[in-house]
Amino acid sequence: MSIKRSGRLAWVGAGVLVLAAAGAWQLLRPAPDDGSFVRGNGRIEATEVDVAAKTPGRVDEILVNEGDFVTRADVIARMDVKALQAQLAQARAEVANALSARETARAQVAQRQADVTMAEAVLVQGRAEYDVARRTAARSQALLSDRATSAQKADDDAARARTAEASIHVAEARIVAVLEPRSNTMRMGVHRDQLAPSLKTADQVILYTPPGLDWNLDDVAAGLGGRGAVFRDIDEIVAKVASKAGPGDCILVMSNGGFGGIHQRLLDALEIRP
Repeated sequence: MSIKRSGRLAWVGAGVLVLAAAGAWQLLRPAPDDGSFVRGNGRIEATEVDVAAKTPGRVDEILVNEGDFVTRADVIARMDVKALQAQLAQARAEVANALSARETARAQVAQRQADVTMAEAVLVQGRAEYDVARRTAARSQALLSDRATSAQKADDDAARARTAEASIHVAEARIVAVLEPRSNTMRMGVHRDQLAPSLKTADQVILYTPPGLDWNLDDVAAGLGGRGAVFRDIDEIVAKVASKAGPGDCILVMSNGGFGGIHQRLLDALEIRP
């Protein structure tokens, strides 16, 4: 009996082992092939893709690692745009300066137009005053012939008529200003900001740059709205004025020095021109 019982236990143990092995196989066996994997013998090669930005520069940050899967429109890196931002800020500043310069030019044009209107009004007033003075002088001369007025009165009326006529000639004449920054304060640029406004009533301004001047007169010329020019040679100034000056023009030479004898040189050039 003991031998039979031992045999049965052996068969039961073997059955338990078989069932355990079958359960382990069910739990641990590989998943069935669904077509996602390819089996075979050979060598796998990957295609290398070069990625570049539209503009050259330095990479600031890389957002993926080698081997990561990416899709279209994924951000994989960021460029260092500090230099581009600085260029953009500079360009915007230049645009702002250009707009400011345009507004300044428009203001200068408007001021010039206002000056022209005022000059025309002064000229009309001067002509009216001259007409009155001329008629008064003529009546005084007639009364003097009849001894109905004094000679002094006739002379005063005639003088007023000549003054009114001279005023008309001055109003009709162009003003050509020639400036040499000769004094110490002028050479140091102390009055540079006041020069253009002080010369705004001149029709043409010629600025002479003497040797050793510590600042640039081009800014003053630019502030005159196209009526200013800078020269570094006195002979060129003389030739310019002599060629452009017309009958009745007033040439105003401003300098607290000899200015290279420009006064006589201008007179000589004006006298010999055709």
